[in-house]
Parts: sequence; structure tokens; C-alpha cells
Amino acid sequence: MLAATGLILLVVMLRSPAIRLTAGATLVILGGQTALILLSIKVDYARYFLPILLTVAVFAGVTIGCLWDWMRRWSEASPSTSR
Repeated sequence: MLAATGLILLVVMLRSPAIRLTAGATLVILGGQTALILLSIKVDYARYFLPILLTVAVFAGVTIGCLWDWMRRWSEASPSTSR
């Protein structure tokens, strides 16, 4: 679930000119590598799926990073009532 959300967030990030190159390169490299493995594999060995695990970890990290940034911005924008 986190990885799928991260993939969607990376596609949305392609609209931002500031990080378009980084998000695009991440999608092309990791997505291409994963697609190549899934489409060409004839043997079901666990070691061949390690690059796919990297892709899942990166996409999950994108999701967590975006959530962290959103929570930080939200906490800075909301007035502090503890003072």
C-alpha cells in the first residue's frame, strides 16, 4: 500500500518543475528495472526479486517523506495553544 501510494506521489511530482528530473529519473530507472525483471524472469529464485524490494522500499520512503513534510507544514501553520 505504501509503495503504490509512493508511485502515485512520484507521478504527481512530475508536474512540479523543481523536482521533475529527479522524480522522472527515479521512475524510469526503478520502474524499468522492475518491469524488466518481472517480464523476463523464468525462474522463481528469491535473489532475483531483491531489486524489486529496492523499488518497493524507495516508493514507500517517498510516501513517508511526503507525509512527514505534510505533518511538519501542518504543525507550523496551526496556531500553538500550549503557551
